Amino acid sequence: MPIVDREARNAYARRLYHKRLAQNRRKNREAMARWRTKNPNASKEYYRSRPRKSAFDRQKANAKRRGIEFLLTFAEFCEFWGSDFSSRGRGNADLCMARFGDAGSYAIGNVVKLTNAENKARVR
Repeated sequence: MPIVDREARNAYARRLYHKRLAQNRRKNREAMARWRTKNPNASKEYYRSRPRKSAFDRQKANAKRRGIEFLLTFAEFCEFWGSDFSSRGRGNADLCMARFGDAGSYAIGNVVKLTNAENKARVR
């Protein structure tokens, strides 16, 4: 029997959507758990052996999460950091990749190396 009331129909559709979403998440978690039992150190070993690639992937993912375009290639990222790669970090004296005016995308010509303290002072 079809649901005639629009609000009831929308409520039913929302419940069904969230139920299926939860089922898909559960299936994905289970699939990842099975994969991890077969490959216990796969991703850890991959990123431990490739620190620059790991840093590049993290920076790109964080930019995407924050809604900022990331236009650097891996080669440009490595060239940008050069010998200062080991000086990156979260401390005030550590280096970070800062954008001019804290606006625009992460791209060659719009990024500069600054200490975290300098970057925080520029934003204020």
